[in-house]
Amino acid sequence: MKKILIISDGRAGEHFIQRVVETYTSENIYYVIQPKAKEYEDVNPARFKFYEFDPTSFYKLSNLLKMEFVQVIIAMDSQLDVENTIKNIKLVKKHLRVIVLNKWNMENEDPNVVLVNSNELLASRLLDYLPNVPVIAQNVGIGEGEIMEVLVPFGSSFVYRHIGVIEQKIGV
Repeated sequence: MKKILIISDGRAGEHFIQRVVETYTSENIYYVIQPKAKEYEDVNPARFKFYEFDPTSFYKLSNLLKMEFVQVIIAMDSQLDVENTIKNIKLVKKHLRVIVLNKWNMENEDPNVVLVNSNELLASRLLDYLPNVPVIAQNVGIGEGEIMEVLVPFGSSFVYRHIGVIEQKIGV
């Protein structure tokens, strides 16, 4: 079982946690830190452990980080809180992978900290709705080539081709 720490504060973080609750996986245990506890429907208590404290508190965070987490996901509304939380995590676990929802165009030098730019995510998703722009299949299956159906833009040269004549890479 992989232990994943989610640090959340704000609407984006709450929405992310709700999506994680709704997504089935039997291989992960989620530890969720929030400054104010929120109730989520249909939570599996075997997969989710909730903590209510300020994630910028080094003492409380360091006690929780004594466990072996695979990664930390941070979705918070305050840039200062995000920066302090990352700093506190790195004081305890230097090589722990940290994924951060970046709403402020923050810069980072640490290879173990991944900044996910929220503006890029939104722009990329909106691009999928433009007509005559190729759509890239994302979040389909478990990433092992099991795509069953793909939307093809109107007028694309692939519309009238049989799947067998499209060149495919085998054994990647």
